[in-house]
Amino acid sequence: MADLSLSRPHSGCSAKTAPEIRLTVLQRIFGVWRQRQHLDRLDAHMRRDIGVTDAQVHREVERPIWDVPTTWRL
Repeated sequence: MADLSLSRPHSGCSAKTAPEIRLTVLQRIFGVWRQRQHLDRLDAHMRRDIGVTDAQVHREVERPIWDVPTTWRL
């Protein structure tokens, strides 16, 4: 039977394999979606506390899931 472990490669391996890169990208995409959903659920008082308007929240939540800052990308 094939070994299907999701463990990271040995510490001596520096290059990521294609499945690891895909998993990392999927984790980031899901993280962006989750953060935007939390932002959308904040009440007006909490939004004021962090300094964002309802319009800014609406724009952020409506962005495509893959639309993230370039610094977040691999």
